[in-house]
Amino acid sequence: MVQSTDGRLRDLLAVIDEVTKAADAYTKITLILVMRDDFYPQLAALAPKLLEAAMPGLLNVPAR
Repeated sequence: MVQSTDGRLRDLLAVIDEVTKAADAYTKITLILVMRDDFYPQLAALAPKLLEAAMPGLLNVPAR
């Protein structure tokens, strides 16, 4: 079955919401999110709560 772009985006946002809820629940969770820093604005637009939850442990690794 082929899923529409809207369906994939809806699924992605649902997963992001679940990860954010887990991070807010004071549980021990380790999440490794790898992305280029020029995608932060997109993450902030799509999942501001996830970006906010990730900020305390955020580690930027500069390019060479």
